[in-house]
Amino acid sequence: MGAHHKRNLNLSIKTEEELFYIYCGYPKHYPKKIRYQAGRILENRDFQFKNITEYKKSWHENKLNNKHSILSIIISNFVAFLGRNTQGMREKENFIELSH
Repeated sequence: MGAHHKRNLNLSIKTEEELFYIYCGYPKHYPKKIRYQAGRILENRDFQFKNITEYKKSWHENKLNNKHSILSIIISNFVAFLGRNTQGMREKENFIELSH
């Protein structure tokens, strides 16, 4: 593990999902010491390893909700953008009609 990874790896700020996958060996380049630390942090957070199916279901639902929220924001911004551009086009058309 290079110095770059050591400098940027603060396990205490990782989510339970991130810590769980580190503990399970993903990404593979983390040494066993890091995996062990991730497991200890999960234990300190009262992570219930026997309920991993429920955690995974919750993580999946959260990702779907986040994607839905992001998509809603994109659509709202796009509609607002179209509204602004359409308004500008209508103003130009009115100006052209008035100038004739």
